[in-house]
Amino acid sequence: IGITLRDRSHECVLQSVRSGEVDFGIASNPAPCDDLYCEPLCADPLQAVLPADHPLASRESLGWGELADAAVLSLDHSSGVQPAVEGALSTYHVRPGSLQLLGHFAAIFGMVAMGLGIGVVPSRSLASGIAPAAVLRPLRPQVTSNVVLVRRKARSLKPNAAAVWDNLRAQE
Repeated sequence: IGITLRDRSHECVLQSVRSGEVDFGIASNPAPCDDLYCEPLCADPLQAVLPADHPLASRESLGWGELADAAVLSLDHSSGVQPAVEGALSTYHVRPGSLQLLGHFAAIFGMVAMGLGIGVVPSRSLASGIAPAAVLRPLRPQVTSNVVLVRRKARSLKPNAAAVWDNLRAQE
């Protein structure tokens, strides 16, 4: 089986699935739609990324309210994670001092390491590598980003693609 992995923005993933360019995709928090079938893959908890020397870095976890008045760094809408972050800030009535939206985990980690804010990222972002000058802490209450497998509703997957889909589901 030949597998091609394409790292694309949230909307590009959905468009690639819709157009038939790819058999299926993996996306975070897609809006409900009539033409795509979404199957949950995992729930990815949001976490805070802080400079290692930040006063809150010594805590085991942070409450959402502790982000009030802070410079908050998060992923922009191209990631699919932003709706979960915005929802949590709204639900817990958190008004950050500023909200900087960035395109990649590395940008958030770099800015946090320079002391330019507190990042809010899904836990899977740790796989991209966190700077030694930063620490990751769970946010409480836990809010998750929903990662899903996405395919077209009107078509079944080819046998090889179905095997990969099933394997991904089994791993979670």
